[in-house]
Amino acid sequence: MPEIPKSNRLISIDYFRGQAIILMVLSNYSVGVIAVPSWLKHAQDIGLTINDLIAPIFIFAIGLTYGLSVRTRSECTSWGDAPPWLVILEMVILLVVLSWFAWTFDCKNWY
Repeated sequence: MPEIPKSNRLISIDYFRGQAIILMVLSNYSVGVIAVPSWLKHAQDIGLTINDLIAPIFIFAIGLTYGLSVRTRSECTSWGDAPPWLVILEMVILLVVLSWFAWTFDCKNWY
């Protein structure tokens, strides 16, 4: 049986990110449910609940792996000896293009 190559992924961050995604799904599902405690809903005016922290937690988890992602992409054969700023620029341009596409074509009404 062939050996599975070792991955450089950080499993703990993957679990953390997965739990944040599960919390986001449950949070969005609970909007339509009537019998939800107030501490599980978004704060109306001024305040902070667990639902208001889920998206920042997910963004924090993405930021934890950003450096590793840039290093892995810069070591890729297609980039060769490209400087890290070029890899970051490519990632930023891709995010801007995807955001523009989603905003322009109103992707939320596709389903």
